[in-house]
Amino acid sequence: AGGLFSSAGGLQTQNIAKWDGQRWRSLDQALRFSNSPPLMSAIATQGTNVYVAGELVAAGGVPVNGIALWNGSEWSSLGLGRSNGVAGQALALTIEPNGDLIVGGGFYSAGGVAASRIAKWDGREWTPLGRGIGGASSSSVRSIAVNDRGDIFAGGSFSMAGDVPADNIARWDCRQLYPLGLGVNRLVLAMAALGNDLFVGG
Repeated sequence: AGGLFSSAGGLQTQNIAKWDGQRWRSLDQALRFSNSPPLMSAIATQGTNVYVAGELVAAGGVPVNGIALWNGSEWSSLGLGRSNGVAGQALALTIEPNGDLIVGGGFYSAGGVAASRIAKWDGREWTPLGRGIGGASSSSVRSIAVNDRGDIFAGGSFSMAGDVPADNIARWDCRQLYPLGLGVNRLVLAMAALGNDLFVGG
């Protein structure tokens, strides 16, 4: 669970906690945020790894930019040096079938590489998804889903996907970004894929 809370089940936490089936547990208190109140915006898991995104500037004493990894015992950054993580807001996370992490938000680079609001972390380096998502300067990706074929869907508030007009929702097929029909007329905040179907909320 992640968000704006400071306790769960009476246990002091710092915007992130774990429910183990019987009780709440804290995931280390050593998180620092850039704003107050602090915000944890997304969580994704892969095996024993837990990726967290939000207004993070440090995790377990390690400097991070918006995103960090908890491996069950310690925190680490995604990338090395001051350019780790993303330059801007990280708002959405999901894991591809091959284990790669997809991150969406309001950022303009990831790991020091130009990436417009959506990028991939393969455990070693960051790569952009084509020319990314854009439109207005306030454009952002707020939700991401991946289907069984590995297609990545991005939703949020934007008017362009790569070089193509796209109203708030787009698809990446490992080569380029496409609009989904005529899109949707407002902000997309939640998505989930089931087979060939995509469920969208906002």
